Amino acid sequence: MNELLTKLERTYGITILYASEVGSRAYGYHLPESDYDVRFIYRFPTNTYLGIESFSETISTREGQIECHGWELRKAARLGKKSNPSLVEWLKSPIVYRNSNQFKEQFISICEQSYELSILVLHYEQIMKKNIEIARKKGKAKPLIHAVRSYLAIQNITDIQTIPPIDLFDLIQAINEKGSTLVDNTIISFIQRMKNVRQCSSIEIEEVISCLGKYKLIESSKRSEKGPCQFQSFVVNQLKC
Repeated sequence: MNELLTKLERTYGITILYASEVGSRAYGYHLPESDYDVRFIYRFPTNTYLGIESFSETISTREGQIECHGWELRKAARLGKKSNPSLVEWLKSPIVYRNSNQFKEQFISICEQSYELSILVLHYEQIMKKNIEIARKKGKAKPLIHAVRSYLAIQNITDIQTIPPIDLFDLIQAINEKGSTLVDNTIISFIQRMKNVRQCSSIEIEEVISCLGKYKLIESSKRSEKGPCQFQSFVVNQLKC
C-alpha cells in the first residue's frame, strides 16, 4: 500500500499525512474478495498555499481492487469543525497505512474534545433505518450488518458519551465493558455467524431488527468552546512541518 501512496504523492505533487482503511475491512466483516477502501489526508507544498492558483481539495482514484479518496488538510479541518462523521471514521480506523508525526493522535484528540455527538447519532440513525429497510426488502445479510454496526455506534455514543470505534467487535467490547447495558446476545450471535456466511432467513432478519430499537437519544453535546481554534492551530502547525 505504501507504494501506491507514494505514487499518488508523485502524481499529484502532495504529501500524504495520514492514510487508513475504511469499509468492511476496517469494520471487521470483510470477505477475502472484498475491495480495499483507502482514505487519506494530504497537503501541498507551502508555495502552493502562498500562490494565487486554485488547488484540488479532493483526490479520487481507483487501481484494481483499491479505491482511494483523499481530502486536503484544510478541507479535513473544516469538516472536523462541523463534526463530520466520515472524518472520525477515517481517524478511528484500526488499519493505518500512514501516520506522519502522530497526525492521527493529534487530530482525533481535537475531534474528541470538539465533536457534537448528537450529529453522529443522527448520522448513524439514518444509516441504520435505511439499511433495515433494504434488509427487509431484499432479504440480504450485508445491509443488516451495516444496520447493526450503526446501532452499536449509537449505543456507544449515547451510553459512553464518546466517539465510537468503527470495528464491530471493538464496539461490542466497549459497550460491554463501559456501558450500562450489555449487547443483546441475538446481535452477537448474528455477527459471529456472519464472519463465515452471508445468508440469513427472513425470521433471523426480523429477530435482529427487533433488537435495534433499544437505544436512548442523546440530549447533550460534547463540544468544547476551544474546538474551532484548535482545528485552526492544528492546520497551521501541520503546514509548518
